[in-house]
Amino acid sequence: MLHAPRHAAALSALLLLTLPHWPAGAAPKAAETAPPGAGETADLSPAELFKAGQTAFDAQDFAVAEARFDQLAADFGSYAEVAPLIAGCRPMLAMCRLKRGAFAEALTEIDAALKLPALTPAARSELAFWRGICLIQTGDIMPAQEQFGACY
Repeated sequence: MLHAPRHAAALSALLLLTLPHWPAGAAPKAAETAPPGAGETADLSPAELFKAGQTAFDAQDFAVAEARFDQLAADFGSYAEVAPLIAGCRPMLAMCRLKRGAFAEALTEIDAALKLPALTPAARSELAFWRGICLIQTGDIMPAQEQFGACY
């Protein structure tokens, strides 16, 4: 039986293992301060938006994290070179949607994240558990039972 961590910071740490690391001295400005306000994000690069979302996620400011990850996808989702960042934010974006009770939206993000080949086994297990919760919350009881059966 697998026991996945149930804490946002633990999930974030697990997900970081699947993402490209920032070179020393190249951390974006967003990592040096609190996540920028809504009016201050228009000029952020994809890496800065990702880092701002990740910083907010780690601080459990899920509304800000969700906004940064959504902006990253909206502004840069069509660029192939940004695909690793988009893929990397999907699991955290799913958790943000869960935190605000948007279970159908979270389910969509979880399903997309579970297709990522670089997702760690621990993160995959965590998301599979939350997929079952989303299915229950959206009224899909039988698929939820099957999901939990696959988890445990």
